[in-house]
Amino acid sequence: MPDAVEQTALPGHTGRVSKALFTVIMLVAVCVMLIFAGWFAVKAFIWPMQETSTGTCAVYDPNSCVDLKLSFLEGVGRLDLPDNSEVLDSGTGKFLFAGSEWGLVRLPEAAEPPELPPVPAGMFNAYRMERFERLGFVSTDGVMSFSHGRYFTEVITGTDSSGRTLILIDRDWNG
Repeated sequence: MPDAVEQTALPGHTGRVSKALFTVIMLVAVCVMLIFAGWFAVKAFIWPMQETSTGTCAVYDPNSCVDLKLSFLEGVGRLDLPDNSEVLDSGTGKFLFAGSEWGLVRLPEAAEPPELPPVPAGMFNAYRMERFERLGFVSTDGVMSFSHGRYFTEVITGTDSSGRTLILIDRDWNG
């Protein structure tokens, strides 16, 4: 007679808890990936756009625009620009409760630039100067900034390589 009962694991029943935990973690990971893939597909491929008073914006999110109108940028920058001014590039960005609207405008050849205070020496760091160069600025001549409620707006004037006036209008908002 054996004096002690020996416990042995039954075949196929080892690690049930660890296998179940692994399965649950993998299912959650797959669900999260499917949600993000669906969100990306809607934003990138299916998101319909429409013309609004602001510009070309998403139907389901009117604050998400890919092309802003000159009249909207004039209002944002508190400027009165010539009618034949050209919006070279513009858009909006949003993340959680903050966002930005910006536009790069080129004035016609004979147009006078708006009167803005001169840019103080050293106001723009190397990163911002690099951004201005990428946008086509050869020089930055004037800058004006103001805030209203949750909005902070900056208007920067300068010239491009052909000597025409460029105006960068950049408005950030929070909350």
